[in-house]
Amino acid sequence: MEPLEAVLTIVGMILALAGFTFVYFGDHWGYGISENIYLGGGLAYSLFAIHKSLTASCINLILAGRVSLIIPLLIGAGVFLRLTRFRWFARYAVSTLSGIGVGLTFGLYIKAQIIVVISEIVRGITTLTPDPVSAFLALFGTLTVFMYFMYSRMFGGLFHQRRMRYLGRLGKIFLYASLGYLFGKIYVNESLDSVAVFFVTYIYNPLQELKIFFGIV
Repeated sequence: MEPLEAVLTIVGMILALAGFTFVYFGDHWGYGISENIYLGGGLAYSLFAIHKSLTASCINLILAGRVSLIIPLLIGAGVFLRLTRFRWFARYAVSTLSGIGVGLTFGLYIKAQIIVVISEIVRGITTLTPDPVSAFLALFGTLTVFMYFMYSRMFGGLFHQRRMRYLGRLGKIFLYASLGYLFGKIYVNESLDSVAVFFVTYIYNPLQELKIFFGIV
């Protein structure tokens, strides 16, 4: 490690700890410095990344003869005309990008969140995998949660007030159980992992490198 790298490592540790103190002390001057440096550095890095990406995926190809790429380049650049007096053109760019984005997202969502899930449930109940109880609970939970979300005028009263209201209540139990599991996994398991990764990456590893640099055993 060079002396400059050691200085930057120490500065990085101080900035990381200053940013982490927001959790306990709120907004203060140390956190403000860390936040502004992070935002400024992130913006600079993003601009360089955008320039590199445009050069590699668009500009170089256009210069090589693929003139059809000028159209998507103009559509993307047209979004920024919102900040000028030619803002009327930005509506067409935003509409095009939003339409493409919604179409791709909707198609992938249907496949990943609906078709794949239904096929897995059908496969589980037909083959009784991973075990008969789990296969039955997966099917029963999916159906009852679906009934719980029947809020239409035709089916809402049937699953929430009349004869089949117990199935709607069971769907509510299955839904809350799954949400509790997800919240526990996200806020407990993954959050603890994030804190551990933060301390290992920005505190423990830099300290080990500094100890080697200064010859501390």
